[in-house]
Amino acid sequence: MDLREHDGENIAKVLYIGEPEDLKETAANLEREFGDSLYVTYSLPDCLEVMTSDVSKGRALRFVLDRLDADSAQCVAFGDNMNDIDLLETAGHRFMMNNANPDLIKRLPNVPRIGNNFEVGVAHQIRKLFDIQDDLAPTK
Repeated sequence: MDLREHDGENIAKVLYIGEPEDLKETAANLEREFGDSLYVTYSLPDCLEVMTSDVSKGRALRFVLDRLDADSAQCVAFGDNMNDIDLLETAGHRFMMNNANPDLIKRLPNVPRIGNNFEVGVAHQIRKLFDIQDDLAPTK
């Protein structure tokens, strides 16, 4: 459908799934047509997310921190793909998965890397941060 004809009601996100090269062209077309009025990012190499420019994980985190009157320095965040950039830039304690998108690693090279998604890396890191006995860790 031609998105310009849609009234925009009840739409939170548009997700394009396809070949990375096709999505790259789609992202360029969206940028050319809509400019800064959209937030376009990748959640996977074959998943292009499109939202209004005021929607992102980082903005959501800032909203929650404001509501809680909490400091971002006390916040922990984990990311693995391009849709996590502003989340990781916002949190005071940020971690990136070992299997993160290479473009994310290039964009945020100083973010500490932890275990992989498929090895419950987030759970291990939380247990380490809060000094919780890690019963999930593999025994040697």
